[in-house]
Amino acid sequence: MELHQGQQAVVDHAARFNVVWVGRRWGKGVLAEHLATGVGAVLLAPYPMCRYLKDAREARGASLCSLTLHRVVVDEAPMVKNLMALFREDILPSVLDWQGDVWFLGTARDLDPYAEDASDFLKLYRRGLEGEPGWMSYRAPSTENPTFPTELLAEMRFTSGKAGLEQEFLVGP
Repeated sequence: MELHQGQQAVVDHAARFNVVWVGRRWGKGVLAEHLATGVGAVLLAPYPMCRYLKDAREARGASLCSLTLHRVVVDEAPMVKNLMALFREDILPSVLDWQGDVWFLGTARDLDPYAEDASDFLKLYRRGLEGEPGWMSYRAPSTENPTFPTELLAEMRFTSGKAGLEQEFLVGP
């Protein structure tokens, strides 16, 4: 599958820990599938992932950290409850042996990574933004996707309001 220019830029500038904050229809799913292709990679989506981890812990005391992986990709990461705990307790241990990488992809519900009540996703995003070694943060609007129908932005502004348009598609004011 061919990546668009923005997706390719993310891949080209990857670090060990990557947080990709982009607008709806940017192509997160395509990027997630691309990243999760290969041996030792796993793609996690919020609802099945959380159910799997909860069921595994209750049934066997197991978790994702019992796996040894080269890559973990969390699609729609802002929707994952307790993302920081999941990263610390399950994801990070699973990539330790192979020095694997981790990808958090999503559209944030809040717009200020420095807000006191910022989501776990934006707290992780802030690590790359501040230049923490091993972290990369990327932020782009939906319009970076060359197939995004930009003529619909006016309709989206009308139906979602200015704040909704900025949050969902433009990724900020």
